[in-house]
Amino acid sequence: MAGTLKLESERDINFSDSVTGVTPLMYAEAAGQTSLVRELIAGLANIHAETVEGSAALTFAAECASDEAGTACLELWIDAGADANKWNKCVGKNYDGALG
Repeated sequence: MAGTLKLESERDINFSDSVTGVTPLMYAEAAGQTSLVRELIAGLANIHAETVEGSAALTFAAECASDEAGTACLELWIDAGADANKWNKCVGKNYDGALG
């Protein structure tokens, strides 16, 4: 059975790894954790954050979580106001039309 992660109000949900720049939202997107993505976005996670290589959370959902959960994470991210046409500097493409 999968565990759950509870967000605590005093925690900084926008912290990033000091080497990679990866944020909790990016990890949640990569794992296809829709409920956690929803909770992070509701907690005002930075949907525009980028890694040191220029990848956004969109990249993690599109590249790592390629099943229905990945698509749901992409939809949550875009519905929150992120740019679906975001250029991904890391892999050299954008994700315009990634949802269909």
